[in-house]
Amino acid sequence: MKKIVLTALFALAFTATASAEPPKEYPLVAAEIAKGPSDPSLEVFRATLGEIARKKDAEALRKLVAGSFFWERDFGGGFEKKKSAFINFATALSLNADDGSGWELLAKFAAQVPGPHEKKKGVFCGPPAPKYNEKEFEKLLKDTDTEVFDWGYPAHGNVIAREKGEAGSPEVAKLSAHFVYVDLAARGSDFDYKNGWSPVVTHDGKKAFVAPGELLTPLDPRLCFAKRDGKWRIAGYIGGGD
Repeated sequence: MKKIVLTALFALAFTATASAEPPKEYPLVAAEIAKGPSDPSLEVFRATLGEIARKKDAEALRKLVAGSFFWERDFGGGFEKKKSAFINFATALSLNADDGSGWELLAKFAAQVPGPHEKKKGVFCGPPAPKYNEKEFEKLLKDTDTEVFDWGYPAHGNVIAREKGEAGSPEVAKLSAHFVYVDLAARGSDFDYKNGWSPVVTHDGKKAFVAPGELLTPLDPRLCFAKRDGKWRIAGYIGGGD
């Protein structure tokens, strides 16, 4: 997974164009989401984190950041070893942004049910990263002449692709736990990333739309948690290529 993600992130640094033509059909490549820990205290922690984000309570948040805070995919070089874990965390999420977008992002992370970190035992990150066969995915990219950022996967087991980008529109397909092509070129320059429906092409060539927040990507930023001395803490951040 690491090889594919790094290749895509470097490609994103040089181009913002999507694949010219969406594939008419493509093979299904599984993208399964592993379950996180069945620990009620993590749900309580996430609820507390969401409330802190709503109040923009920096002092309360400071107490929840682990001293060993890590930052993966820090391509912008924002992490500084000499600075405190909280300062690095605040930098990662842009908590000082005038528009409050950093706190909004924190609230979004708090609402996500996390899954296990790919390599760090006992660390759980949300939104959860997919488990997939890297060779099969590489072949999918090659055969369809696409890049990683052209593909998404369902955020849960009940994602429905609809005929139009609106609730109640006729159902085209129920998306299974597989990668689905996201037609970035069809979004348009004024696409609303928060509220816009994503145009997709199903594996059998059907064009459809998926509701906001229902698709994840391997390149999504993630917030990670771990239990330290019996208490949950913010353990790290995985950037989205920023």
